[in-house]
Amino acid sequence: MKKSLLILCVALLTVSCGSSKSTVGANELRDELNNRNRTSMTLMDRLRQTPGIFMSRGVPVLMAAANSFDSEQSFEPLYVVNGFIVGNSFRDLRVLIDANSVKSIKVVKVAEASKYGSRGGNGAIEITTY
Repeated sequence: MKKSLLILCVALLTVSCGSSKSTVGANELRDELNNRNRTSMTLMDRLRQTPGIFMSRGVPVLMAAANSFDSEQSFEPLYVVNGFIVGNSFRDLRVLIDANSVKSIKVVKVAEASKYGSRGGNGAIEITTY
């Protein structure tokens, strides 16, 4: 009886210690799957998956910048590719960047985007390529 209880405790301890390792493995697995699926995704799909971005009229818009009722005003963020300012037009960005070469996408909120001057007034999306 005591032997069975001891084996059960050891088994529980082993399972509980192993669960923290699987979390790290899950993150690595998710990153690996994203890298493998990267070839079948468009730039629009990559931006859609980025937290803080939603689509409005077929262009990406940062959630913090779209708090106005003026439907005619453009809320497109500033696009920065590898440290170079590209502009505020997603249509131009699609022509310049191959979606398969995108390494990472970072959303820069309006306050942080002030380093880009008035052009970053709607925030910025920083894209790093391979």
